[in-house]
Amino acid sequence: VPFEQFQIIDPDTKKPLKVQKLRDGRYAFFAKQLPSMGYKTYTVKEAKKEAYGSSELSPANSLENEFYQITLDRTKNIISDIVDKQLGKNIIDTSSPYALGEYIYYDHFRKEWKKTNFTDIKYNKGDLIDEIHINQDAYLTGKVELIVYVHHKTKKIDFALEVDKLS
Repeated sequence: VPFEQFQIIDPDTKKPLKVQKLRDGRYAFFAKQLPSMGYKTYTVKEAKKEAYGSSELSPANSLENEFYQITLDRTKNIISDIVDKQLGKNIIDTSSPYALGEYIYYDHFRKEWKKTNFTDIKYNKGDLIDEIHINQDAYLTGKVELIVYVHHKTKKIDFALEVDKLS
């Protein structure tokens, strides 16, 4: 973005959109009525004051929106439940020996699969998107982080797994 303070203008209404700065420094906004084939152009204008919100670190053990109820297990540093409210069902397989987004790797010396250690979980609450950052410690990695983006206005959860492999 070329400006320190800016607004993103909706091309249809000519009004500024709600924008959120994510923890990693990127910006997010909710784009409505995008054509299935083609594109839509949004204008970025300089603003006199900061026109976007940031996510705030939250100590909560759960988050909920119109679509999902998500439970964090802070003792294990994992997401223990994601209940889809429309289905009335937990979409995490709680009988699995692996946690949601767990990084597993094969140890060639011991000839076995290994699990990671979950080291940290942070929940950032935002105006448009909530972010859950889960850090894991794994052999021969510099960083293993699962980022879960829970959208407010649409029934959508995005998962991003970032792994810095050392060898």
